[in-house]
Amino acid sequence: MGYFLGTVIGLQRTFFWILVVLMSVNAAFVSLLYRPYLRDTAALRDQIEAQVAGRPAEKNPTIRPKEC
Repeated sequence: MGYFLGTVIGLQRTFFWILVVLMSVNAAFVSLLYRPYLRDTAALRDQIEAQVAGRPAEKNPTIRPKEC
């Protein structure tokens, strides 16, 4: 007969591990992606601006976030 996690360790512990712990780990991981995302979007923005202006894009552009 199959057992469910809530039956084996209890509903409170199941909700704690799945909702609190797993979501906290996920939030920490997504937060680590924030800075590379800023650099990537800034580099892409520079390439698009260079194409619109009609000048060749740099081979290795300096990756820097632009101020809003």
